[in-house]
Amino acid sequence: MNKINSNDISVKLVLVDQPTILARATVIFLDCVETHGWRVMPSRQMNHLFNEEIWIQAPSVPKGNKEWKEIVYINDKNAYVTIQQKIYDAYFIARQKDKDLKNSIKVSSDENIDIDQLSKDIENANL
Repeated sequence: MNKINSNDISVKLVLVDQPTILARATVIFLDCVETHGWRVMPSRQMNHLFNEEIWIQAPSVPKGNKEWKEIVYINDKNAYVTIQQKIYDAYFIARQKDKDLKNSIKVSSDENIDIDQLSKDIENANL
């Protein structure tokens, strides 16, 4: 049986501005199976793969008193690490683009805002 490799996995990610969720991701396998509900969350512990205090949670449902049951389970540990890496890479890039965008459009309250130029700046930052 062939194993899934990095080229078989793609990620769509949206940054979320909430204290308990940093981003939501969809992981797509072989361009045909989409798994929704992956989350990038803050953690109190350092993630040894990313050297950052984050936790990547597979899609899950509440099981009871502060317990969650994963509804997508990856049997192969190497494949799971690859998925986490793909999600983290997408998160890192999205976070950097968001930071660059916010820095590029800082405007003080006494400046006139050129809406057309602002739209172009935002459009260029998203490329």
